[in-house]
Formats: sequence, structure tokens, C-alpha cells
Amino acid sequence: MLGDILRDRKAELHGAVLSPLDAERLASTCPTWLLDAWREAPLTGARLYLDDKVDPTGVGVSMQWMTAVELLSEATEASPGREALPAGFVPIGKCLEGSGDPYFVSQGEDSGLVRIPHSAARGGRLNPEAIERITKSLSEFFRIAKIR
Repeated sequence: MLGDILRDRKAELHGAVLSPLDAERLASTCPTWLLDAWREAPLTGARLYLDDKVDPTGVGVSMQWMTAVELLSEATEASPGREALPAGFVPIGKCLEGSGDPYFVSQGEDSGLVRIPHSAARGGRLNPEAIERITKSLSEFFRIAKIR
């Protein structure tokens, strides 16, 4: 399903596909399903939006898909990424609105998009109750997102 939606919206994304070298760098951090989708669709740098009326958190989404370097940096050097990765969340997007709260998917096939506020990570631990679920699957997110 994710592959179909990304193929349908490929021309709108205005990003870059994942290079073989970057795919190799991310192999131990990202699930295969995510790497496969990213190799096919130009996600790197794509700007994605959800109106606050569509986002169940009521905040809205203004996100740019991370580069491989940004993803690795968030996952290993920054908070909440370094707390989220061991909990099964992979960073994929950075906030374009100024909060800096990154967006993540979990390891499960076509898992949902979540936002993890910086306040969710305290003392090296992640507070699961602070995780904000945006969509039930990445497919759903790409189906309803505005792309600019």
C-alpha cells in the first residue's frame, strides 16, 4: 500500500531518493520496508503538511523528510531521538514550524507517523504517554498530506 501511494505521488515530492551508500549507512537503524520505500520515492527533503483539523493532535504537521545524515544524528546524538530509537522509533522528519519536535515511525511494517516532543525524553528515558500519534500508518499520512 505504501509503495502504491508513493508511486502515485512521486512527481509531487520534489525530494531525492535514498542513495545506495546512504541505504547502507542506515541499514542497522531503519527497517527494510522504510529503506525500500525511500529508495523508490524521492523523500529526502520533501516537505509534507497536515492541516490542524486533520491532525488528531490538533497541532498540524509541517515536516521535512530528513537526510540520512540528519536521521543518524537525531537517532544517536540528539534527544528525543537517542531515547526513541531503543524504544523502536526511527526519526524521519524535522519540524518546519520552530518547535524542533521530530517525527518518527516505528519498526513495524508501514507503521504510523508520530511526533515525539523534546519534553518526552527526560533522564535518558522516553515517556510513552507523551508520544503524539498523527496517523495509523505512513500510507495514511501520504494519502492525506499536502506536499509542497
